[in-house]
Amino acid sequence: LVQQLRFFEEQVPIDVIRASPDGRSVLVASSHAKQVFAISQRADDGYRVLGYFNFPGRVLSACHAKIDGTLRLLAVLHNNLLATVYVPTAQAENPLEPIPDADSRARFRIVDRGATLVMYCEANNAVLVTGRDKLLKEYKLPVDTLEKLEWRKAPAAPIEEVQSHAVG
Repeated sequence: LVQQLRFFEEQVPIDVIRASPDGRSVLVASSHAKQVFAISQRADDGYRVLGYFNFPGRVLSACHAKIDGTLRLLAVLHNNLLATVYVPTAQAENPLEPIPDADSRARFRIVDRGATLVMYCEANNAVLVTGRDKLLKEYKLPVDTLEKLEWRKAPAAPIEEVQSHAVG
């Protein structure tokens, strides 16, 4: 055992663990909680918690995305939101408190219902989302603050939808 960390006060399963491509951080989340923790991936850093984000919904999926030279976190939330925040490169001022919006620069986009998984393709800067409808959808990066979202309107159409097919 190298390190043992407890992330959540209540007993919830950790079902999202993603290592960053640059080898600096790991994202830890549960689909039963609204928090995503960023921890150092480096032994010389002591695998310390860099900070955590508190989202406005349970986190179903999360991944890293290197966009414009900065590492970000993309997340699909249970309330049909696609969210992005900047991943900290150093430990937050107070790691026991959520990273403030001013530092995380949280942005959101409403996506189609049933979204459960987000992926990022660095080769073409594509944000890909899939879910219960079994369609692979490409969306633009989230750009709105939570306050600017228009909940009464239908979500903006994805850039592209790829139909799945029966295998066999």
